[in-house]
Amino acid sequence: MTVKELEKKQKKMHEKITKHAQNLGLIKQKPVLKPIYDGVADIQKYLFSSPKIMWILKEPYGDFTKTGKPKNNDLESFPDWFNEENFWETVDRSNKGIYRTIATVSYNIQNKTKKKRKDLSPKEIHDTIKQIAFINMSKLPGGKSTPSELLNDYYKKWKDILDEQIEIYKPEIIIFGNTFSNFKEKLGITEKPAHKISSKWCADKYEKDCVIYIDAYHPARKDDDYVSSIIKSFYKK
Repeated sequence: MTVKELEKKQKKMHEKITKHAQNLGLIKQKPVLKPIYDGVADIQKYLFSSPKIMWILKEPYGDFTKTGKPKNNDLESFPDWFNEENFWETVDRSNKGIYRTIATVSYNIQNKTKKKRKDLSPKEIHDTIKQIAFINMSKLPGGKSTPSELLNDYYKKWKDILDEQIEIYKPEIIIFGNTFSNFKEKLGITEKPAHKISSKWCADKYEKDCVIYIDAYHPARKDDDYVSSIIKSFYKK
């Protein structure tokens, strides 16, 4: 797939996300929430990265008032935000740890290194975030925590979009941030994990049709043990 082809597919996907939210009546509900596009920021670097990595998380975090109204819903696109030159300076302090952890795991896998979270420079974090596929199960902003029943509802509402995103980006490794159980049946994974890592943060590895799937915890508030558990799982033969 060429850069132009994937750029075109991503643009079309963003249009589908808006239309899908409208069809579900999600944009008309109170409070009014706009979908936030996800995907890949630097498509050229993503296509030439090895392996191509996708993270599937729960939902964009949105800050709400006591009455449930969104304080600000200005973010329209993660890829656009990630491409901003001052991206790292605009990340909320409470979320810097999440992006640092995601970047450290991805950087180590793609560069065959064993760096710790503190070792990555802001530039390395930014460059790494831009060249991975960053996907949320729900495209609308939500709260700080997501109960499992709500996560199941997200998948039912967005599964066609999510399935198509996996298809168009064709990742070679997908890291699930506590979201794997929702995708397992659709992916046709019935066997036991190829490898289980015994550590504080378990990261089970599955392999199917030349794609590696890692069932991990959500990267929020995780430490270097979390990073190393995913790295070990990825390299286990």
